[in-house]
Amino acid sequence: MKCLKFLALAVTAGLIVTGCNSMSGQKGGARGFDYTQMLSLTKTYHKELGTLNMTATGHKPQRRSVECHIRNLTRSVGGAFAGLRSEWRTEILRECSVNAALINDGTFIVSNCLSDLLPDQDEVAYVVAHALAHSLMEHDNERATRLLKTPISEAGGLEAFKFSLYLRAPENFASFSNALGLVIDPARNAPYTPEQEKAADTLALQLMANSGYNPSAILLFWQNVNRNPDYKGEDYAVLHPHTDEYLKEISANLDALVQVYRTARKDYGRVPQCQFK
Repeated sequence: MKCLKFLALAVTAGLIVTGCNSMSGQKGGARGFDYTQMLSLTKTYHKELGTLNMTATGHKPQRRSVECHIRNLTRSVGGAFAGLRSEWRTEILRECSVNAALINDGTFIVSNCLSDLLPDQDEVAYVVAHALAHSLMEHDNERATRLLKTPISEAGGLEAFKFSLYLRAPENFASFSNALGLVIDPARNAPYTPEQEKAADTLALQLMANSGYNPSAILLFWQNVNRNPDYKGEDYAVLHPHTDEYLKEISANLDALVQVYRTARKDYGRVPQCQFK
């Protein structure tokens, strides 16, 4: 993926996404890796994921569905994400849940029954948009930085760090997977902070509304996850804010976004059709 040059996008929480060398254009502080470094790390990780046979072939309807959602969420915001690729390859993780993550090498990874568990396309779009938002704000970079700071320092720097060898230890592979947002091993997961989760929801809901998806789907999603065990959302629920107080807070801010959603559909013809059989 070429260097991404974003125009500024101010969202409800006051977040701004810009940059070139990294997804947000920021380096240092909590984000220790620039874009090229994260690309190298995720390419190596992706290769190991394939070596371990953790992704599946087939699942064409789900692949088409997820790729359709990504195209809608990235293209319909127009100039706000100038230069952001809209075509991402989708790979299916061999586990049944509502798990999803986007990694820097251009791969969107989803669990093998995401679309089956979430029959409403707006709910699927919410999960996809939430994962996309985490990546745009480089929350994966922040967690990877914390995770790898010590071993990279002990190796004498990133160039000397044998990352492929590091990943071959199951505990390290699980920890890095979880840093990218994939719950390979819940026991080793370090959740995003509540502030990061709320920021991801804020951006995800705006992306949804701009793209013609009903942002109120977040409430339907959590209602179903909390009440319906068939959604298999236990691990997801542990890692994401979904208290009654939090959902009331979300509800209070939905009216304006619903108006954006209606305008996107009526005036701009953004009416997603991403359900395939």
